[in-house]
Amino acid sequence: MNQSLFCISKLLEGLPKSLSLLFLNGENFSASLVSRLWQSTAFSVCADGGSNRLYDCLGNDRDRFIPNVIKGDLDSIRPEVMKYYASKKVDIIQNSDQLFNDFEKCLGSIGSSLEDLPTVVLGGIGGRMDQQLANIHVLYKFLPRKVYLLSLHQVIWLIPRGKHHIICSKDTEGPLCGLIPIGSICREATSTGLRWNLDHQPLSFGTFISSSNEIVDSFVEIETSDPLLWWSELKLGNML
Repeated sequence: MNQSLFCISKLLEGLPKSLSLLFLNGENFSASLVSRLWQSTAFSVCADGGSNRLYDCLGNDRDRFIPNVIKGDLDSIRPEVMKYYASKKVDIIQNSDQLFNDFEKCLGSIGSSLEDLPTVVLGGIGGRMDQQLANIHVLYKFLPRKVYLLSLHQVIWLIPRGKHHIICSKDTEGPLCGLIPIGSICREATSTGLRWNLDHQPLSFGTFISSSNEIVDSFVEIETSDPLLWWSELKLGNML
């Protein structure tokens, strides 16, 4: 049976070259969060609109945070942002294929040697609902890669079928959380460490979903027959 471990605190420990970092256009970034994650980043890529967000959030400090690649249809990147990153020798790649969104294009640019590293996505939460659903769609398409949509206030990631352990720090994660069967029906799920645990519970829209649940233990275990979306609120300002 598959087992995986997730710990938000570990993603922010600053371990060298332990993740890929991807910037989308869904919301503004926290400069302090970008700086913290950059310490661990082996590869960084911006969607074209995400490059505007990165450029704007860093101000006069932006020279320290130059992405490896900017990729997308390049209809959103502002001219001054394009000029700046071109001057820094960033690889700017136009891909106008409308069968794939910019999130997919950027994930595809992360080389196979880095695919085992978690990918942390900033700017993937917030903004238009259709784009947020498209981002969740990409999480499904790229399973079993570990891709996390992260902000200061929440994290979203896809739990594959199998058994999974989540280490939760009460100082930074929760208490609110949810297990959402978006994308497919979950035939059964079992959990420990939540206020309202699941016991071989089927989950689907129109019947039952586990929203507005709460983390009550520092060690949460989820066993699921089918992929489930995990959402939890975060208080990352306490760590930065």
